[in-house]
Amino acid sequence: MQQDTHNAENSPSAPGAVTEQAVDLSRSYNNRGFLLEREGRLADARREFELAIGIHPENAAALNNLGRLLLLQNEPEAALALLRRAVACDVSLAPARNNLGNALLTAGRLDEALEEFRAALALDPRSTAAQLNLAQTLHALGELHRARAAYERLLELSPHDLRGLVQFGLLLAAQTEFSGAAERFEEALRVDAGLTDAWLNLAIVQLARRNFGSAMDCCRRSLELRPGLSRARYVMALSRLACGDTAAAVDDLEYVVESDPDFREASANLGVVYLSLGRFEEARVIFRSLLEDQPDSARYHYHLAVALNGQGEESFAAREYQACLAFADPQSEIHAQARSALASLAARSVVGVRIQST
Repeated sequence: MQQDTHNAENSPSAPGAVTEQAVDLSRSYNNRGFLLEREGRLADARREFELAIGIHPENAAALNNLGRLLLLQNEPEAALALLRRAVACDVSLAPARNNLGNALLTAGRLDEALEEFRAALALDPRSTAAQLNLAQTLHALGELHRARAAYERLLELSPHDLRGLVQFGLLLAAQTEFSGAAERFEEALRVDAGLTDAWLNLAIVQLARRNFGSAMDCCRRSLELRPGLSRARYVMALSRLACGDTAAAVDDLEYVVESDPDFREASANLGVVYLSLGRFEEARVIFRSLLEDQPDSARYHYHLAVALNGQGEESFAAREYQACLAFADPQSEIHAQARSALASLAARSVVGVRIQST
């Protein structure tokens, strides 16, 4: 959400019945608020904007600045009301249209927000704030073709816009255009090497491209910037597994699961690694826990069945394979694996009966 500030010196006010002196004084208070906000003195800035509006209720610039400030201070309803007033007072004030879009976005009214961002751009086609907001909103709505065009336009206006580069990279990665995504993240990092999210997303892309060494390097940079970043440790673990360094991968996965118990995918991968190492009891505990939260997961039922089978509890394993078949897509690989495992258990059972009967 990119906001626009607006200084009243650059915008005429419509005085109506208000005296010229009141208009000038209101403009002065707004300008002071603008400067105070830049200094980080938000409470003082808010007071100046309120004084400006009290003297001249139709000061669109002050209404815009106060509305934007309230949005920053997590007062969305008051912000929305003020920004609507700002637009009503001056429909041509592009920053107010953009900030109204932000307020609508915060309220979850994405379609209305889009219209305001478009209105802001119609008034000021070079507004990078409105262009970024338009692109991100289209992205959130799943209109990926339009979002892509909006990001491309943003980077024409501002080639080194960090948020635009990272967000565009995410869009490209989601469309499996990994090379283009990597280029966007790398460009962002050339501008600012301290962007933890860019390092992490580049690591994810490099993992997808099977550039495991590069993925691990990117994870290390992420962890240097934010040592407790569990997602970076997770990507590091997957890269190490791909390189055959299972022991180090287990250490990473155990760290992630302990520090972030709600990270189900990390728990599931740790469980699978435990299965590959024959640590069936530990895998069993993990998949039983996961099934408590997601009882309809065919994958979790299958892996629990493998753990039970590894412990020699074949009847319980068969029950879990049956549950997997009940929830899995009949055309999926896991359905075929569960069916094959059940057939193998049945065959072993028949052999056991024949041995006992001779």
